[in-house]
Amino acid sequence: MANKPAKASQWELEGSFDRITSIEELVNAPPFREASDDRGQSVTQAARIPTWLHRRIVLLKESKKSPYMLNSDVVRDAIFAGLRIINMRYQSTPDWSVEQKMSEVVDTAAWAKRIKEQFTQLETSLGDLFGEGDEEKAAEKLTEYILYAAELTNEWHKSRVFRLLARSTVVRDLFDYCDKSARLLLTESKEDVGYLDKKGKKNKGGKK
Repeated sequence: MANKPAKASQWELEGSFDRITSIEELVNAPPFREASDDRGQSVTQAARIPTWLHRRIVLLKESKKSPYMLNSDVVRDAIFAGLRIINMRYQSTPDWSVEQKMSEVVDTAAWAKRIKEQFTQLETSLGDLFGEGDEEKAAEKLTEYILYAAELTNEWHKSRVFRLLARSTVVRDLFDYCDKSARLLLTESKEDVGYLDKKGKKNKGGKK
């Protein structure tokens, strides 16, 4: 006889999500097939799957021993059981939390590299426009870049971008053509803008 769903609402099982201690216990757990809750605490999650996987879902639903009424019942139980297995897989590694922190360091370092490569491309494009006498267009794009950079929520990331801006000779050449708001952001940044004086005005000799 097929296992019956737990009497208690299965929409409130988050507290027991991490408590499975063995695959056997997971296999013998009652299927999660409740289609809705009384508090509206649910979402619809869609994903494309291969046709062979869909056939498996249909076969499970139509099996004589199946506790499922709908294909969605199978999918719901598969997600619940599958996520618990994945959770067990990673929690079984003692150094998992450390590995996560190490990955964050790698991601941060990679971001710094990406932003530098991105800025190099920007400098090249702006330099081409400036060299062709299209200062206004170059300044327009530089202004947009500065305004977007100011919206960065990570202070280290923002500082990194403004440091590149402060050291750029192309930015120095286009500074006077930029919108006032962009010039103000660059002037008030904590980075040393060598070609500006203390009042935010451009030095005639400006440092390169």
